[in-house]
Amino acid sequence: MRVLIVKTSALGDIIHALPVLDFLHRVSPGIEIDWVVEEPFREIVEGNPLISRIHTVKTRKWRRHPLSRTTVREIAALKAALREWHYDILFDIQGNLKSGLIDWLSDVPDRIGFTSDIVREQILPVWS
Repeated sequence: MRVLIVKTSALGDIIHALPVLDFLHRVSPGIEIDWVVEEPFREIVEGNPLISRIHTVKTRKWRRHPLSRTTVREIAALKAALREWHYDILFDIQGNLKSGLIDWLSDVPDRIGFTSDIVREQILPVWS
């Protein structure tokens, strides 16, 4: 089974999410877990033997320059990388707009995360 965890930031939140790795490996031996994290926090998860692959994102930079060639290229590369691994399940333990974008880019069919009434950021319909 191939799993993707989306927990991109903040320092303390990432550290508090790390026990999920041990739990998943105990309940599903042989599981392969990849993690999506913001570039500045990569070192927190890097070298962890329970993580197979780390995908880094630069959402702060992307928000500052949303239509730049670099941003478009980096988002397209992330989309391709996430879809290349054909994850069986995604755990979104970030629960915000940026993790929702990553979830969508991944195209993982089974996603576990927060419902819209719990997340901090709400998206208003354009037609309201």
